[in-house]
Amino acid sequence: MDTTTTKGSAVPSTNSKSPVGTITAAELSRVIDDAALFASRDTSLPMINAIRLESTAKQLIAVATDRFTLGASMASYNDGDGPEFEATLKLGQAQLVARIAKSCREAFNSVAIKLTSGKLSFAFTSGEALTLPMLHSEVDFPDWRKLVTPTADDTPTKVIGYDPALLARFSRVHGASRIAIKFSGPTKPAMVSAGTQFIGAIMPVRLGSDDPEWQSPEWIAPAPPKAKAAAPAKKAAPKTAAKKAS
Repeated sequence: MDTTTTKGSAVPSTNSKSPVGTITAAELSRVIDDAALFASRDTSLPMINAIRLESTAKQLIAVATDRFTLGASMASYNDGDGPEFEATLKLGQAQLVARIAKSCREAFNSVAIKLTSGKLSFAFTSGEALTLPMLHSEVDFPDWRKLVTPTADDTPTKVIGYDPALLARFSRVHGASRIAIKFSGPTKPAMVSAGTQFIGAIMPVRLGSDDPEWQSPEWIAPAPPKAKAAAPAKKAAPKTAAKKAS
């Protein structure tokens, strides 16, 4: 995937109407868990061994990528405006937040999210609280919106290859009873959506030179009809003795 990046440090907005956003604990754990499916596990790549949190006045978006796949999951804030910021957490930190959120079993449990002095705090109505530092400003996160709105590839193609293990990740997104895939060509990421709260992308893989075009296997063709066997000749009726003349 294109590695165009955005700054990884927290970027608060001066237009934010409220410094605190409230969301249900279940929704917070959902968006983080969905994004974590696509985060890199390579700790030597801090920019993608992470989860990006982007907050608008109405929504919280969690995004992650490993360069081959990408997932972005959205949840709406409860009544009232939320804080506006962009922040990147280490993968382990974000997963810790999700674990705490899942431990709040009551459906009405919520969490207040607040950004102050480069730190992101989560205060749960069940009593738990957590404050986490952002990744340093020199750690950049890929420009994920560019990846889920690719330009069409001019190369004509009939066949595009994908890694089945990577494609299977999308089946684990919450509520993904079905997914929709929009193809953009053999060298561009395909966009993947699951419902209205998740969008992602997956990079194609090169097909071998022995598979340049799609070919249906011969065994799926219907068997040729068998020739009908000739009907056996009817045996002549045995001759009966001529009736004696009266």
